[in-house]
Amino acid sequence: MRTWFYEGPLGDDETPSVLTVEFREVRPGVTELTLTHAKLRDDDASAGASAGWTLILDELVELFEKE
Repeated sequence: MRTWFYEGPLGDDETPSVLTVEFREVRPGVTELTLTHAKLRDDDASAGASAGWTLILDELVELFEKE
C-alpha cells in the first residue's frame, strides 16, 4: 500500500489517495494483478486515475507479450 499525492494542472491534493497493488499466482507462470486506487478527491480525479492506470497497464501487457 502506498499513499499518493496528485500535483498537477488539476490542482494539488491536500489529502493523499491510497494505492494498493496485489499480486496473486493463479497457476505457475500466471500472475493476476489487482490495482486499487482509493480515496480520490472526486469523480473527476477517479476518472482521470482510471484512464491513466488503464494506459499504464495496457503498456505493461504489451511489454509482456513481446517476450
